[in-house]
Amino acid sequence: MDKKGYDKTTQKNVYEIKGWSKRFDHRHHAIDALVVALCNEKFIKRLNDLNKYFQDELAKHKEAIPVTDEESIEEAFFKLSKEQRNKIMQEIDSSRKFNAPYDNLITEAKRFLESMVVSQKQKDKLVIKEDLNGKKQLKIRAALHQETYYGKTNGRDTKTIAISALKARDIPQIIDEVLRKETDTHRKKYDSMKEAYTGEGLIAFNESRFQTKNKSALKPPVYKVKLWYSNKEKDTGSLLPLYGIEAKKSVLTGDNYMFVVMEKRGKRVFDIVSLYDSVALAKEYLKDGITDIETIKKKICDDFRMDINKNEPKAELVLFYLQHNDLVYMPTDEDVILNYNASELKEWFSDIDNRKDFAKRLYKVVQINEKKCDCFFIPNNYAKEISMAKDLSDSEKKKLEIQYKDKKIPKQELNFIEFGTYKNCTPYEMNNLFTQLMREGKKYKGKKPRKIQDYCVKIKTDWLGNIIEFNGMKL
Repeated sequence: MDKKGYDKTTQKNVYEIKGWSKRFDHRHHAIDALVVALCNEKFIKRLNDLNKYFQDELAKHKEAIPVTDEESIEEAFFKLSKEQRNKIMQEIDSSRKFNAPYDNLITEAKRFLESMVVSQKQKDKLVIKEDLNGKKQLKIRAALHQETYYGKTNGRDTKTIAISALKARDIPQIIDEVLRKETDTHRKKYDSMKEAYTGEGLIAFNESRFQTKNKSALKPPVYKVKLWYSNKEKDTGSLLPLYGIEAKKSVLTGDNYMFVVMEKRGKRVFDIVSLYDSVALAKEYLKDGITDIETIKKKICDDFRMDINKNEPKAELVLFYLQHNDLVYMPTDEDVILNYNASELKEWFSDIDNRKDFAKRLYKVVQINEKKCDCFFIPNNYAKEISMAKDLSDSEKKKLEIQYKDKKIPKQELNFIEFGTYKNCTPYEMNNLFTQLMREGKKYKGKKPRKIQDYCVKIKTDWLGNIIEFNGMKL
């Protein structure tokens, strides 16, 4: 047990089990509900009696338990070695006994928990609602673009940032050539960019800049710098003109809205629809009298199936679209349920062992990577990444600080991450090899795990986790 903190109310130290938390898994809510359902006044009294009995028995062994002024005898007991605790507990073993409400409780609970599908609440960023006059309107629940406006210089996109936020890689992008040279010269006098352009370093920088014509007069102080948005000439990346093609301001579009899965000549191809584009298209469909949001989404997907530049389709058909929190099933190499009809699937799901195997292969959408056109997932029951701190020595930590300098040390260098190549998610299906390689930071040799987006099928559940749609088929 590790000391977590000190509770001023009870004036006791708070301890936690090192590296353990039930909240890694969404199913702990079901366990909590089960405990509450099985509890009654008699059990509560019994637990209170056992707790009092346990404290009384520990007091009888206080000579074997070294207690400091800052801790209780229970806290001191849990700091003993496992062998010491077991020796004392053998003498007071009766205090640990508590009869289960019925036989095989743990076995049955585990069996049902393993077959559970955790339902995910959808938070759609686009909805259709009626106003007070009964007119259908499009409601947007996210930012269409970032707050920062990007300007243009000689037809090329620029951005302005605080000099305190300047990175070494930004210096070549400074538009003013004189300021670029001054900035580069100044930063070489310091160990880090932060030291050079904050506090005394920033004061020294502005006091070292004199005007060319009047060498005794300082130049106006610099607190912001204007940079090229990209190091490529005319490259706007994901920027869009704010008001038409000839606009003098651009914006960086907001969230990605949909990941479209299509099929071309028997193979899957993909595209990503931004919220910015989705809103523009949805408004046009609403004008045409289409008021069902699902129909609008399907029409957006069909529009993106066409390659506007080449005036030809990118794929023959749209299989489905994915959004954040959508659930998918990752089939095995030869998965028979893909060929089942609705009645056969219902019968298959009625077997708890089948549902257990099914639940192991469910994933939730958590990230969409625009650059690689990849969709990233986590296992459906995971509440958050399982991350444990590495036991690094002071010399190893110092080595990492030197290696990354101004940059933040990546989490995978400091922690063992249970899953994921991209923060807390992965484009690949989970297996033992994948987890082992991610922990050890090694690269794959030979066959990689399959990409989920290449094989998965979309599913939908009700609030209780029952499957109501599988691969486009309603159950």
